[in-house]
Amino acid sequence: MVNLLESMHKCCLPSGVPSESPSAYEKSFVHKIFGGHLRSQVKCQQCSFCSNKFDPFLDLSLKIFKAESLQKALANFTAAEWLDGGERQYNCQRCKQKVRALKQLTVHKALYVLTIHLKRFHAHNPGQKIKKKVRFDCALDLKPFVSGSYISMFSNTDYWLAIGVNGLFLFSC
Repeated sequence: MVNLLESMHKCCLPSGVPSESPSAYEKSFVHKIFGGHLRSQVKCQQCSFCSNKFDPFLDLSLKIFKAESLQKALANFTAAEWLDGGERQYNCQRCKQKVRALKQLTVHKALYVLTIHLKRFHAHNPGQKIKKKVRFDCALDLKPFVSGSYISMFSNTDYWLAIGVNGLFLFSC
């Protein structure tokens, strides 16, 4: 599905617009339907300065190794993590030094159609498939995973689920 969306995105751009340029994401009808933006926020624990980076996406790739449900996989994906040692320390733009910081990824701009890819293979052993069931409800509420100040702009963050495996549509709630 992701490869199909990427191909459609590239084919449907106006001539002369590179597929990876920021304007491509604004002009592509594929991104208008399937696309959203992720916000990566890093907050300095010394001065409270927040750095925000926004990246477009067509799908969310979720690890299922430590998740028994789709909700838990999304919670793990958006969980805050400490940057607090060695190479993981954050170089604060305001403090001008390496500091302890909190990093969190959230959905910033919701999309009309959300595509979720469940990572079914171990990261340390790519040939080993994760054989487990992942529970999900017929509807998905994204509000817990959306950037704080942007939540009020969403009129609806509920999604109905359809399941596909190997490119085949299998199930719809």
